[in-house]
Amino acid sequence: MVSYVYYGELTDEWKNNWGAGDEPYDMLKKYNQISFGGDGMGIFSWAKEHCSDEVQVDWGSYAWKCRGEELIRLSRKKSNYVQDAELIDPEKEYGVVFIEIY
Repeated sequence: MVSYVYYGELTDEWKNNWGAGDEPYDMLKKYNQISFGGDGMGIFSWAKEHCSDEVQVDWGSYAWKCRGEELIRLSRKKSNYVQDAELIDPEKEYGVVFIEIY
């Protein structure tokens, strides 16, 4: 099993109809990686505290809405990596997606 965590701006489809899609790769306009270390499962406890509107996209993918300020805070923790964190708008809403691939 391999898992990935990404964040990015929501596509119009997802922005207008949250959770309507069943393909996790259709959710974001651009995929920026988030690394929680290990198997990436740390996303679930972090998302429970810092994100909203959890939805299961398909059998191995989950998605959340998240404010930019939460992603910026996450990027400041030494054990995590948030790609292009310096470009995040703290006031903007982003999508975060966990994708598990076998």
